[in-house]
Amino acid sequence: MTEQDRIHSLVARFGASADRIVVPSGDDAAVVRADGAVSVTSIDAVVEGVHFELPAWPLEAVGRKAVAAALSDLAAMGASAGEVYVAAGLPKELSEAGFDALCDGIAAAAEECGAGVAGGDLSSAGELWLSVTVVGYAATDDAVVTRAGAQPGDAIVVTGALGGSARAIELIAAGTDSADPRLMKQFAPIPRFAAGAALAAHGATAMIDISDGLARDAGQVGDASGVQLTIELASVPLAAGIEDAAFAAASGEEYELLATLPQGQVEFAKSAVAETGTTLTVIGQVTEGTGAELLNVDGARLEIRGFDHFD
Repeated sequence: MTEQDRIHSLVARFGASADRIVVPSGDDAAVVRADGAVSVTSIDAVVEGVHFELPAWPLEAVGRKAVAAALSDLAAMGASAGEVYVAAGLPKELSEAGFDALCDGIAAAAEECGAGVAGGDLSSAGELWLSVTVVGYAATDDAVVTRAGAQPGDAIVVTGALGGSARAIELIAAGTDSADPRLMKQFAPIPRFAAGAALAAHGATAMIDISDGLARDAGQVGDASGVQLTIELASVPLAAGIEDAAFAAASGEEYELLATLPQGQVEFAKSAVAETGTTLTVIGQVTEGTGAELLNVDGARLEIRGFDHFD
């Protein structure tokens, strides 16, 4: 397929894929009718050889992961999903079937979160990469939850269970069949939009999605808020088959939500998050200081780095 063929295919496929999109992909720019008073925008990228390896990864999973990872940042702000814009670098050897599978993943991740694909750009590239820009909406400035509001005395909570993403990476590297459900934390991550909205509604003072690992992301919240997040590893919920809490705390690309809450809101938030289909677990408390402190069962402090692209 030529570049123009691919563009025509994308325009025909996505069109005005959400009611907000007034002028869809195919013009010089998209035109969107905003649903809320505040727009929330984030950009994420996945690169072959860094975030996935071919042919171990199905191309549908690459598209899904790229979009879900970007949308997860909106969920962590308590925003609703709006539009998705995808810039892609495509190897010349990518087949028409492969291109279709990539688009299937993009479409599935967007549709499952209530987002519309509003445009993007295509380029040839030596390896496959996708850069995804997402726009979400919140009713007011005050409805947006940042990393910077945690207060001493707040409870530290996390959705779901951790460690499954790092285990999935190990299984993919070992050649595990792509249909194995243990790989879904990598192949089909789920942004926690409903849980993020529930946490925001129940007074979350700070929130972040766990993309670089609990240890590193907790430190980012602590630094941004000017407090210390003291986490008890014995309380961290572990994914099925994971027994080492330190392993789980270093596991990146989990896309669960780490939040801080006033103590009086914890039980209400637990009930609200349970109604979204996942769990909420208290794993520590915000204290004076900065960054994050991870305590072992015996109270000893552990150094866990998490993921950094440039380490």
